[in-house]
Amino acid sequence: MSSLLQEVAKKRESYLEFLREGIRELSAKTDQFAVELLVKPNGWDSPHPFCLCRVDLIYGGPEVPKVQRFVDKVRPEIPILEHRLESGLVVSAGEFGWEEFTVAFESAVFTFRDLEPWLSGWLDPDETKPADEYGLSGVVHSIAWNQEEDRWRLHVDFGSAEAEALAQLLDVLAATGIERCELEPPTISGGEAAT
Repeated sequence: MSSLLQEVAKKRESYLEFLREGIRELSAKTDQFAVELLVKPNGWDSPHPFCLCRVDLIYGGPEVPKVQRFVDKVRPEIPILEHRLESGLVVSAGEFGWEEFTVAFESAVFTFRDLEPWLSGWLDPDETKPADEYGLSGVVHSIAWNQEEDRWRLHVDFGSAEAEALAQLLDVLAATGIERCELEPPTISGGEAAT
């Protein structure tokens, strides 16, 4: 496993422990909640499965549901290092967040549709993956993107997905001919759950 994927696995585990703690705290107060609920937000008109996302946690009765997002703490700034993956893709990475992950790259041929098989597998829109005792199913929570000419930024909430989800995402990028990408630092400081 590359040093980048080792760091990714650590970041994922830190986030999941933070998320599990939040679930434990809420379950001590109520049993009216759902974890990783699959939804299609109003106004999202992207094609299936890109129009779907999973909320970290939703609680309360149907009259007044509350959505809660968990964002882990950001470590002090760490130096940016370059990692060359087996695919040949060069990844520049410093600090990144598992639940607020941004991959930036340039490509004249990439299209978001290149990600459809990857997203279908990791978002699990048919909800076939079993949940663990916390209600976590090893799934990606969302993906969004923006594009300015040939510059792309993919924004991914990896949720409870395995670190392999990122490895496979980077493989998809390499397969489309992308040679370099950057993992951008999170924009949310984190360390708390937000409703």
